[in-house]
Amino acid sequence: MSIQKFGQYLLEIESPKIGDVLTLDGIDGFDDQTLWNFKRGNKIQFLINPNSSKDLLTHEFLITEVLKDTNSNDWANVRVKKVTTIGEIFNNKPLTGEDDFQALIKWVEKIWDKSWEMKQKIKNYMYRPPHNHFLTFNELHQVVDKTRIEFGRKNRGLSKIYAQEMNNKSIRVLSVTDNCPESSFVYDIDNVEHYKSAIIKMKKRNQWDDENKFWENIISS
Repeated sequence: MSIQKFGQYLLEIESPKIGDVLTLDGIDGFDDQTLWNFKRGNKIQFLINPNSSKDLLTHEFLITEVLKDTNSNDWANVRVKKVTTIGEIFNNKPLTGEDDFQALIKWVEKIWDKSWEMKQKIKNYMYRPPHNHFLTFNELHQVVDKTRIEFGRKNRGLSKIYAQEMNNKSIRVLSVTDNCPESSFVYDIDNVEHYKSAIIKMKKRNQWDDENKFWENIISS
C-alpha cells in the first residue's frame, strides 16, 4: 500500500458507529464545492474535527461510503464503514520501501503546473498555492535525531505534521492540512538522501518565483 489520502472534517460527529448514515456538510465541515461529483460507492475517509490541544494521533477517523451521487451538491449522504483513530491508520500502513513521498511530489507538481498554466492565460489570475506537506530538511534531521516528532504550522487554519522512524530506517509522515477530502496524507521516506535529492530537483525546475520559494522553504527552513 502506498501513500494514503484523507480529509479533515471540521464539525463534530457524536459517537459515530459502523452502519450509521450521516449527511456530510460541504460548507462548514468540508470546504465549499469539495463534495461535488462523488459517485455512489466512492469512499470518503476523514479525521473528525481536529483539536490542536489534543494528541493528534488520538483523533477519531471515519471511513465512509457514498450512498448517492453528489453531483453539484454541497453535502453527501454516507454510511459509516469503519470507526478508528488516525493513530491506527498511521501505524498500520504497511512499510513498502517504495519512497512513496514521490507520489506526493507529483501531486504538488501538478498543482503548480496548473496554476502556472492559468496565470499565462489570465493576467490577474488569483491562485491558491499548495500546502506544504513535506518535512523541511531541518525537521527531517530533528526526526532522525529523535529530538522532535510533531511540528505545528500556521497555514490557512490547522496544519500539522507528525513524523517518526518506523524501523530505524523509514520515516513515516502524517500531514494534516485542508478541510477537503483527500488533501491530507500519510507517506513514507525510506531513503533520506533520495528525499532531499528529489526536493532539490524540484527547486531546480525554475518554473516561476512562487514555486521556487515553496521548494526553497523546505530546503532552507
